[in-house]
Amino acid sequence: MSQTTQNITYLIEQGSWQSLGLASQLIKGLNYPPLALHKVVEKITLQYLHEFMPDMDYHRFGCSIIDKMTFDLIHQKLNQFLEVPCIEVEVCSDFLFLKNYVKISPSDYELIEVYFEEFTNTLFYSIRAKFKIGAVLNGA
Repeated sequence: MSQTTQNITYLIEQGSWQSLGLASQLIKGLNYPPLALHKVVEKITLQYLHEFMPDMDYHRFGCSIIDKMTFDLIHQKLNQFLEVPCIEVEVCSDFLFLKNYVKISPSDYELIEVYFEEFTNTLFYSIRAKFKIGAVLNGA
């Protein structure tokens, strides 16, 4: 592992918003290495969910407050660090699956898929949603 890759990994593991910003800048400067790009997108999403999702005191009747607005806010947070014109969301009581389209050049996008199981166990069993936020100009 190169020194720069180690630095990016270290910054991502620190988990502060400032270190994630620095990691994102390094990733951009290195022409978006896929593994590092995936790690930073996953960490930004995970960190947002950990810091800003309501705790159990806000849950009623076994339902979470995870909704489209949550993902609009995640989309905005990702765009503070990288250019992510579109995310596709699939959420249900078993999993959360995000497809993030990261713009890496004027006409190219890198698809970063992020999958979590730990945030949906408080969703009512029948809740299932699939939607898209934003758009990719080349038709993705």
